[in-house]
Formats: sequence, structure tokens, C-alpha cells
Amino acid sequence: MFRTFPIFRTSLILRAFLILLMFPVFLTSCGDWSLSYSETAKYEGWDIVLDKDHSRAFAAAYRWDGDMSEEGRRVVIPETVEGCTVKKLGGYFGRGLPMPFSLSYYSENPDGTLPVLNEEDPEPLVFTLVVNRSLSEIENVRMGEGTDGNTPDRLYRKEEGGLRLYEIYWRAEADEGNQDFYVKNGRLYGKKGDRPVIDFFWAP
Repeated sequence: MFRTFPIFRTSLILRAFLILLMFPVFLTSCGDWSLSYSETAKYEGWDIVLDKDHSRAFAAAYRWDGDMSEEGRRVVIPETVEGCTVKKLGGYFGRGLPMPFSLSYYSENPDGTLPVLNEEDPEPLVFTLVVNRSLSEIENVRMGEGTDGNTPDRLYRKEEGGLRLYEIYWRAEADEGNQDFYVKNGRLYGKKGDRPVIDFFWAP
């Protein structure tokens, strides 16, 4: 009985060593869970995550400056940043830190200090997502209020007499040369299987 213990312990050590040896290979084979997306850059309001070894990138958060004009609400996915082609929307940084696509903006706090003028009837505020030629995957998107994300994001803006409440919706445009996505009735679809992209609250 006692003679088998050192053999058993050696076997466990050997297995652990092999697992540690193969772990970097496993990470590399897992695409976005690998260490390749290890640098970030700021570009025209975007947080971009770069994999310079493979000249690729994904677009994460977009910071909206509050411009309420139609042009100011166009969210254009860049084609290239620092020599890397932006191929995905959202993804994972380094060892797996989620960096989803989301819209970042300033919203007033509805703390009761000012009345909400349209609490029962939020006004839709539509943004346009402009898909570049090279986007091939939508990996990670964070949209919606609450823990289940089943209602659109909300924005409170101060105006005369109180706060006005908006709900954020999206429409899409896509480069005609994109091989993976197309737009129908303002909504984004994957060309493979003609499947609608369901990660957004699309404008009615």
C-alpha cells in the first residue's frame, strides 16, 4: 500500500505539469480567450482592443458626446485602428475580461429634485450603427436596463421645467462590401442563414 503512494503522487505531479504546459496552447486556440488581444487604443470616441500580432481588433465601448443631431447620433465602426482591422463588435481582453460593445453617455440623475416631464411616455432616441466593410462577428454586446436587460437604455436630459426621458433604440447601416452582414428595414442581419441580430433594441 505504502509503495504505491509515491507513484500516485508522481502521477499527479506529472499531470499537473502537462496541464500547465498545455495551458498557453489552449488559450491561443480559444481565439478571444487568448492573450492576443492585449492592447487598447482610443479612436474617435471608441475603446478599441488590439491584437497587433495578427493585425486585428475589436470595437468595445463608444462614448457619445451628447450631440442630439442626427449626424451626432451616428456610431461609425472604424475600418482600421493603428494598422489593425476592426473585425468584431465586443470581445474579451487578455485572459478573458469582457469588453462588450456599449453606448456610454452622461445622463442626469432622476433623484426627485426635478420633475420628469414624460415619465409615462418616454421619447425614442434613435442611434445609427454604421457597420464597416470588415466586421465579421458580433461577439459581446451590452444593451438594456435592469438585470435582465429587457427594456431599452434610458437617458435623462435637463430642459426647461424638468427632465425629459428618452429610450435608446438603434437602426443599422452596413457597407455594401461586407461579406457577413446586411441591413433590412433598418435592422442588421447575418448573411449566413439570414438570421437577425437580436442584441439591439431596434427602432420600430
